[in-house]
Amino acid sequence: MASSDANKLNDEQMAELKRDYYYSEYKTTDLVKKYGLEIAPSRLYTLFQPMELPQACMVCGYIPLIAKYPSRTEFKCLCASMDASKALTSNTYCPECGHKPNDTLCSCNACEQRYEAERAERQKLREQKRIAEEQERQKQLNDEQDRFNNNLRATREAYVPSSQCFTLDQIDTYDLIMLASLFVNFRSTTDPDHISPLIPPANEDKQPATKKTTQYDLSFTDKTYCRRLASRHIIYPSPIPSTLDLFRTTNIDSKDPEILSHKVNISDPVENIMPTLRERASNPDNADALLHAWEDVQRAELIAYFEHRLKQKDLIRRSGSKTVEAITKGLNNYSVAEMHHIIYGAVEQAAERQGKESLDSEHAANYAVYVLNGRVEFYISIQKAIDPYNSRPLHPIPKVANILFRDLTNLHDDGYTIVRSRENLLKYLKS
Repeated sequence: MASSDANKLNDEQMAELKRDYYYSEYKTTDLVKKYGLEIAPSRLYTLFQPMELPQACMVCGYIPLIAKYPSRTEFKCLCASMDASKALTSNTYCPECGHKPNDTLCSCNACEQRYEAERAERQKLREQKRIAEEQERQKQLNDEQDRFNNNLRATREAYVPSSQCFTLDQIDTYDLIMLASLFVNFRSTTDPDHISPLIPPANEDKQPATKKTTQYDLSFTDKTYCRRLASRHIIYPSPIPSTLDLFRTTNIDSKDPEILSHKVNISDPVENIMPTLRERASNPDNADALLHAWEDVQRAELIAYFEHRLKQKDLIRRSGSKTVEAITKGLNNYSVAEMHHIIYGAVEQAAERQGKESLDSEHAANYAVYVLNGRVEFYISIQKAIDPYNSRPLHPIPKVANILFRDLTNLHDDGYTIVRSRENLLKYLKS
């Protein structure tokens, strides 16, 4: 029917129909009646033969492009964003290969191949970027490992085991307490007042007692404890020769650090450490150093206890290190006495407050940080309300504190203690 209607019109009538269809206000039904056509008004634009354009197909190279006439509705929509001449030729294609230059999603074979090539290029660029990032990350890891190895090498060169023997008098009070803490935590015997040598002296039975030198191998396999000592700044440099200097390394938190192992020669028997500490404790001039070292020892052991209790009650999972880090930063602002209450509360009360035996890591971290943000008094009041007579222990006596300061604090019957105050310690030392 469309072909028969097209045959009814000559070239002039067809050109006039195009003008009326696209540029006049005639309704399509009126145009059908005006030109005596039988085609449906909505398909009137199909009478117009596609126009041939002067541009050649970019794919074929020589075939002229042709453009189908749009419908009146489509034409008006296109005119809103482009010229009328461009709107008439918007539906352009190649009659040979089907390429549509104005279509961003052309589906001809050439465009499909181009899309595939572009996708492959993007994939190649992504892979190159990934490889470059991986190489950069590996380079950073290698640089970090190199720095660690250099520091380790420098540390080993600086602290080469020598024949020099340290006496207990050469070790200051602070480092002496720390050294005792390390020995007690790792190599203690059943007798808390006796610390056995790690390596028995060679031919000890043949050496004269007056010239006996005991050699101690201070090597620890517990990397977590060594990291904790370093990160909490428990081990400090000393102006005098200190055996504890051997434990320091500038990169203790490396992914797989090598814990230093050195031999330290102490001419005095290790059994004399505790008597020496007791003798120094009797001197009021050592009060500040004793209190400082004692609190740091307790801090390290309290934090170790806190980590142990978190794991024991399943309060910490994958984000446990963040939880412990948040707790530790907060604990540094409080005294050891407050630490007892806070740690006990953060571990025990958190689960009770939530009404279950275990908390996920997010709840544990949030609750512990909440406790540490200026709410110590509030938390202690909760502790007293639940347990007004302190019938439940707060924390075991730190091992070294038990040995050295058993007479300096108020001791509960159940074998637990709380550090009271600096004034009480000074008062005792002066009495």
